[in-house]
Amino acid sequence: MKTLNPYITLSIIILLSVLIRIPNINRPLSKHNEFNAAMVLNVCNSWYINGGAAYHNYTPTVYYGNPADYDYTHNVGVYNGKFYYPSMGSMQFVLPYYFCLVLGLPFTPLSLSILAMLLSCIAIFLFYNILELLSPHGTYNLWYTLLFSLLPNMLWYFGNAYSHESLALVLYMAMGYYGILFIYKKKTLSVIHSYILAALVIVGILSDWLMVLVAATFVCIYLYQMYLTKAIPTTMLYVPITIILASIVAVLLMVTLYSQQLTIAGYIALMKEKFLSRTYNGSSSKYNTITILRLLSTYILLNYGMLLGTCIFFCIKKTQLHHFKCILCLLIPPLLYTILLPQFAAENEYSVHKLSMPIMLLFATATMRMGKLYFYTLATSILCIHIGIYYFINRPGTTNHNGDAYNAMQVLGYTIKNKSTPTDHILVLGTPYNYAAVMYYAKRNIVCFSTQSQIDAYLTKHQITTYKIFTYPD
Repeated sequence: MKTLNPYITLSIIILLSVLIRIPNINRPLSKHNEFNAAMVLNVCNSWYINGGAAYHNYTPTVYYGNPADYDYTHNVGVYNGKFYYPSMGSMQFVLPYYFCLVLGLPFTPLSLSILAMLLSCIAIFLFYNILELLSPHGTYNLWYTLLFSLLPNMLWYFGNAYSHESLALVLYMAMGYYGILFIYKKKTLSVIHSYILAALVIVGILSDWLMVLVAATFVCIYLYQMYLTKAIPTTMLYVPITIILASIVAVLLMVTLYSQQLTIAGYIALMKEKFLSRTYNGSSSKYNTITILRLLSTYILLNYGMLLGTCIFFCIKKTQLHHFKCILCLLIPPLLYTILLPQFAAENEYSVHKLSMPIMLLFATATMRMGKLYFYTLATSILCIHIGIYYFINRPGTTNHNGDAYNAMQVLGYTIKNKSTPTDHILVLGTPYNYAAVMYYAKRNIVCFSTQSQIDAYLTKHQITTYKIFTYPD
């Protein structure tokens, strides 16, 4: 590594991460949090079929346009018979939509994986540059970047399971770079940097609510730094003002676009439903011992626990306090996100995906003064664990580690597509573990029920006479 240009080495790291993913690339959408990827593809298809993204005011909509695709239920996300997914900004859908349109690619899992891997290249590049900004350590920083790029969550969520979390992590890392640059390195905000900073905040908020917490955290830290400074030059105000104005613009833009499609009342109602289902909500959403255990049992946090334990051990004497404080500040936004949305974090392991950057930075800062033998032994062991976990849960072949067939949702979707007509309402007895994937392969909206009596009541109430009932599992 010493003799190569660091960016050549980074290219090799990127290539290695792609090669490790190849056995899983372009397989059918299945179980391991590929619901989000399926939902993205459903939205892209729906936009394309029904007039384009702009026609829908960039509101995430899943409606395949068939006469019988109208949804009469009052499930979360259903409004005026269509399923909407406006729990956060629509950039996670807009990016792949135009990525595929511009390059002439179909809306398929493979196209989404290609985009996700391109985003991982940016994430790897940003991580290395953040490390160099904090502490230039050449070869060690390349090793840390390798460890980061081969985290199981990085391999999976920047591969098969594209979601808003992957895009949010990249934008969060870019903001982290600027935060270190302006808050800790005291760099003056130039005109070009002000535009970049504003664009990051706007696109970030339109991708994930995490960026609101990032913006608020950075403004508070920056203002505190100004408070500690005796003489405050006017130019120091440019950074917090830029962040605040960009945040206001992003939120107003999102509300304006969504309300044109859903109305203000409809948008607020859907957001309230989503928020209550993801946070503290009485008996249906308790942040109790079981929830905590579910959160800690995710394979991502098991890995993070190992890294954090190592960090704590070496932080006692080895860590530079200045870098340690800086990285702890980067931990604040994702931790706040988890605290504010505990049920969401407990049910979806990818919700802690964004923690990988600050914790790996903490690990790097804590261990960069280790002896070479100890460091290379530790790094090699962690790499083996990362790749082992990735392949154990997402093993190549036709079935996953639980024995579930990867093509189960594809088979059901194609069965629905081949055995129904556009005038048939599609009803499923049983709930497929990834109903979004079933909709993607069927190119139809479906409604799931637990019992036959529920189906009968639904048909009677809404006077539906043309329908097809499919059972899962068959």
